[in-house]
Amino acid sequence: MPLDDTSTGAREKRAFLCPIPPTGNNLTRNTSEREKAAMRARGKGTIPRVKTITYKNWREQAGWRLKLQGVQPLIAKSYQLSIAAPVNHARDLGNCLKATEDLLVWLGIISDDRWIDSIRLDRMTEGKEMYVTLKVLA
Repeated sequence: MPLDDTSTGAREKRAFLCPIPPTGNNLTRNTSEREKAAMRARGKGTIPRVKTITYKNWREQAGWRLKLQGVQPLIAKSYQLSIAAPVNHARDLGNCLKATEDLLVWLGIISDDRWIDSIRLDRMTEGKEMYVTLKVLA
């Protein structure tokens, strides 16, 4: 069941729980020389960085978590994204942002993260998942 409001304007807002993503340093890694050679052999050119297994696993898990909550696409040209994450001060709160933005695009909830015009990040003292709110601004 989604955490969306049932009041007026609920169609303009999505609220849901999401697992905490890996830190920004663990989202991508450099490609090995062997991987680069395989890409060249397939005629694809080389890709300097690829998604890590940790990031791919998180994205799959988070994707299913959002689908189970019934999070639907939100069509707009301007959004406000709010993330409340239960992370301690040993971790940079901003590391939750990029993976969450990319997840929303990957799942088709928003068309492109360039339309996020307002961002709010809050550190929570309790909980095991992030509380994410996506709201239409215009």
